[in-house]
Amino acid sequence: MIVTVPFSPVHPSQTEYVRDRAYYLSELITDVSFDNGKLEVNYSGGDTEQFRKKLESLVEESRKVRTLSKKRIKQSGAHECGSHKPGSPRIAERPRDPHAFASSFNGGVHLQGEAALLPAALERLFRDKLGPAGFVLRKYPSLMSREIMTKSKYPVHFPQNIYRLSELSHDIDRITEFHRSGGNREDLYSATDFYMQPCVCFQVYNELGEQAGPVPGNVVYAATGRCFRHEHRSRINEVRGLEFDMHEFVYVGDADFVRKTRDELAEKTWELFCELGFTGVVETAADHFFHHVDVGKTLFQLAGELKYELRVAPRKGLTWSLASFNLFGDVLCSSFGIGGERNIFHSGCAAYGIDRWIQALLYYYGDRSTDWPSAIRERL
Repeated sequence: MIVTVPFSPVHPSQTEYVRDRAYYLSELITDVSFDNGKLEVNYSGGDTEQFRKKLESLVEESRKVRTLSKKRIKQSGAHECGSHKPGSPRIAERPRDPHAFASSFNGGVHLQGEAALLPAALERLFRDKLGPAGFVLRKYPSLMSREIMTKSKYPVHFPQNIYRLSELSHDIDRITEFHRSGGNREDLYSATDFYMQPCVCFQVYNELGEQAGPVPGNVVYAATGRCFRHEHRSRINEVRGLEFDMHEFVYVGDADFVRKTRDELAEKTWELFCELGFTGVVETAADHFFHHVDVGKTLFQLAGELKYELRVAPRKGLTWSLASFNLFGDVLCSSFGIGGERNIFHSGCAAYGIDRWIQALLYYYGDRSTDWPSAIRERL
């Protein structure tokens, strides 16, 4: 059933706000669209009048969103960016080439043949081409403790994206009952104190916060890990998954070092982006905080140019994010106790969605390695 409410935004940011949050009103939403002053939501649940009230409340919240346009930093090619978000099922529209995207199922990208070599090749490419002088390597587990998540404040700002682990307790009666049920007693599971990491950088901050003695300043850490985010099922597609590989450069030090490192990484990444023959833009951006009370942070990020986003746009109407370049000020270092009360560091990170870079490569060049750019072939 299509549920419709009036919606006449005065700025695109209000439309973006409603689109991002509407999907989380219910798991039974399959599509959100806008047409002639109306918000139209395909909803398969019951009590449509109660659901309509939720939509009206969401629209009312959007009117409180202060507006600030994104600033385009760089652009290549004649393709339009930002005209269609990669959260919509329409991104599945593709050229006739069946290899334009790697297949996606169970919330992740499925790679076959030589394409399975691309994650390692891209990780090496990022280190070789983009890594700042003297960066240090790290490798972390995919699990993240409750303590780390609490310090990061991720559950406060992005509760919709959290995956928390559950377990079957090592209790003979419970295990026996579970076995007798043929593994169908979901009620016998209990929550643990572990989460699937939503990003890699929190592991770096935790390491530095727990480090004995002085923390070295003006250092860049490079780490790649498997990340997990609970996306609404209607938003999952070839470039937005539940699990994905993320490469991050995390830079910690004084404010000048952090900003300089961010800007240099953005510039070098743009050069690599163009070398690979991609078209798109770098523009100011902001995180998608869930609660409307946090929207002021969005405005602050845009106004202060604290977040740049690199978006690929292979054709008009099709665009998705490949990387972001972020400044966090002293917020995360303070939260994790890095540097002590008198010497709080600043920090930031550059994050690269490896699966999304792979999809861009396959979209532009297909799945035969002989057709891939030399920068990729040399690192297979």
